[in-house]
Amino acid sequence: PPGLDGIAVAPDGTVYVTALDQKGVARITSPTDLAYIAGGFRGPSDLAFTPDGRIIVANFDSASLVQAGLRPQLPFALDILTLE
Repeated sequence: PPGLDGIAVAPDGTVYVTALDQKGVARITSPTDLAYIAGGFRGPSDLAFTPDGRIIVANFDSASLVQAGLRPQLPFALDILTLE
């Protein structure tokens, strides 16, 4: 734990990570500390910044593989965070 998986660097140099085991997104505040900025994800595995400063979080989402009628039928989902 926390199972850090994805990493992205904001234009201002701030480093953000996905914490798979905590189902969250965090900002690295020191070599040993994280500040969680969002949680409750299904399985955050990676993240990227958009040109307008939003964060796109890729999640493992196997629900669509189990529920045949669920659309779209993909094993992942995307969430968008807006930093303020």
